[in-house]
Amino acid sequence: MQPLTQDRKNTIELYLRQGFSYHKVAKIVKVSSSTVHKIRLELGLPARNDKGGRPKALTKREQQHLVHAITADGLENAVQAQQSLEQNLGKSVSVDTVQRGGSNGLVSTLTGQ
Repeated sequence: MQPLTQDRKNTIELYLRQGFSYHKVAKIVKVSSSTVHKIRLELGLPARNDKGGRPKALTKREQQHLVHAITADGLENAVQAQQSLEQNLGKSVSVDTVQRGGSNGLVSTLTGQ
């Protein structure tokens, strides 16, 4: 197999810098995805940082609010914590989300009523 021309390497670099996946670049330039990977390593380009998946329903700040509401304000169950979150922060979430939000152990004593 012939070595890649500088023009093709430049094209691969261009698409990688624009955030295209290995597969998409390989398809456009008509080379294998492993070739695209090798070119990326040669050029010293950083790997793509895909942040896939669904975002969390509760931010760290909202979780901290729940912990404070339970410990300082004496909320007894997840329904009260949910209502506190909605009234104070304007965040509407389900009781199940509030209970799951405590999976770090800080608010795991909550139960729905």
